[in-house]
Amino acid sequence: MRKLKMITISILTLSATVAFAQRPDPAQLALQYSQAAKQNAAMLAQYSWKMRTEVNITVRGEAKQVVKLYEIRVDLDGRPQKTELTAPRAPAEPSKRSFGIRTRIKNAKKQEKVAEYKRWAGELSELVESYTTPSAGTMFDFYAKATYTPVENGLVEVKGRDFLQPGDSVTFVIDAATKAPRSFAFKTRLSQDTVQGNVEYGQAPAGPRYAERTTVNVPAKSVTAKVETYDYRNS
Repeated sequence: MRKLKMITISILTLSATVAFAQRPDPAQLALQYSQAAKQNAAMLAQYSWKMRTEVNITVRGEAKQVVKLYEIRVDLDGRPQKTELTAPRAPAEPSKRSFGIRTRIKNAKKQEKVAEYKRWAGELSELVESYTTPSAGTMFDFYAKATYTPVENGLVEVKGRDFLQPGDSVTFVIDAATKAPRSFAFKTRLSQDTVQGNVEYGQAPAGPRYAERTTVNVPAKSVTAKVETYDYRNS
């Protein structure tokens, strides 16, 4: 839940970028980033919305997909609270068979693999959160080293490397006229595995900006996760 809140706040990273004809002041941009994030969080606290999560994974050549739908509201302490709307899965019928030692060992190994996957998924979640919730100091370093390149349709690419890890790369795409962010992409590593992430941003009518679609791909693990948020309503 904290991840959802922070991802939503992080979309204002470049919303205060100034003129691109000359190199912006990184200290001023970092300050504006911090202030804009706080303002957006205050606006977001007045809204409720829906979130759809989709995880696709291939295990031993078999593709599996898990989809869930949630209703999200922000509590009085500013923490997003989610209520699952997905129909719960029917519990498995208890087996009356007595299992031998081999079956028990097999089940124990399966449970161990599940626990290991959950630990890895937790590490992946923390990694993604670190990229989508950069500190003002991180943004200062980024702004100081970034390249600013005008592209088509009135957009500007702001690119940099060594954002959080040596050799990683990030790219922000913003609207040159409104200074509003359109997308954010990053490429990094978790242990030895490449992790690719992309965030597309939206904005509620006269309301806060938010991460409309977040996609994370880990090719070595055959894992792709997608989070979509929509139906933002002023509550």
